[in-house]
Amino acid sequence: MRLVILALVLGCGCGRINYDPREVDDAAPSLAFCQRDTTTPGQLDEDFADGGVASMAVGDGVDLGKAVLEDSQGRLLVLVQSVAASNNAFALVRLTREGLVDTSFATDGYALLDRLGNDHSRHMVLDRESRIVLVGYSTLGTGIGALTAIRFLPNGRLDTSFGEEGAATYDHLPGITTLLSRVAVDSQGRIVASGTSESSELRGFAVRMLDNGALDTSFAEAGIFDLRELDGRWTTGSAIMLDGTDLLVAGKRSDDALGGRFATWRLSEAGQAVDGWGEGGIAFTDIPVSSVWDALLRPAGVLMAGWSFDGSKDIATMVALNNDGLLDTSFGQGGVHRLDLGSEGGRHFRLLVDGQGRILSASNVVTGGHD
Repeated sequence: MRLVILALVLGCGCGRINYDPREVDDAAPSLAFCQRDTTTPGQLDEDFADGGVASMAVGDGVDLGKAVLEDSQGRLLVLVQSVAASNNAFALVRLTREGLVDTSFATDGYALLDRLGNDHSRHMVLDRESRIVLVGYSTLGTGIGALTAIRFLPNGRLDTSFGEEGAATYDHLPGITTLLSRVAVDSQGRIVASGTSESSELRGFAVRMLDNGALDTSFAEAGIFDLRELDGRWTTGSAIMLDGTDLLVAGKRSDDALGGRFATWRLSEAGQAVDGWGEGGIAFTDIPVSSVWDALLRPAGVLMAGWSFDGSKDIATMVALNNDGLLDTSFGQGGVHRLDLGSEGGRHFRLLVDGQGRILSASNVVTGGHD
């Protein structure tokens, strides 16, 4: 199966990445990025790749597009999960502005990492030196997932000064799967990430790493803040945001793994809960959620996205908080926007806000039992 990226023209003239590519077969693939101004926004940009479509084969199995970034030269970095029968690996692919594979990157345009067992990654970021930081988890050949961060140099080679030969793994939290789901780089160049440890309970957390990939022991407890320690509830760490020197972690807070409520935690630079944000550093709502998938910081506050189950199907849901951690009642209906995407439901996966403050969501629709 090939990974397909579409360039759709949104009329923003910014050349910025707007959405993640998604797995496709012969069905219509999804929106990938905004290329340039046009008199017909939303149409395929036929100057990109082959009539607006760039496709590539990475592995022998199924290739899943997980994330896409634009570098300072307008080239596109695509994070691909390559799924095979024996194990999963991931790859970075770099495309030129025209949508062609950039053969000057890594090996003929592809940087494949397949050395840590079953490797999974779903998010990446560029640091101040244009190095590429990916986060996820690796089974390390044991079947137990461990936190994993990988760093590549701008040329697509592994950065051997990071972790062990470019990969840093951490097994400090219990869980069958312990996943880093989102990553950012703070003003001092430190890597911060959020994630969830899954076992008999859910524990969301935030971590901070030094430039060499070691945990920053000046942050929280030996570099890791366990969200559950604040009030004992089950938590997930789905997204991380930077607000000055503070960290904001968005996820769900609940009494068990089956359901929960939208919530956001605010942590100081030292990794301590910030009083004045919600209750003791937790801004929690009474809005039900099955899974929080993304969040972003706006001038008005925090916007979270995911989905909730209404008894028969998933409803794509957004929740907005103001800068005090309270529901922003000027957004949607009382701070909540619910979108029914069809008879079988749908989900929000990624959020962005454009230059005019409009919210862009990459979402899926379930039809025939398939996403």
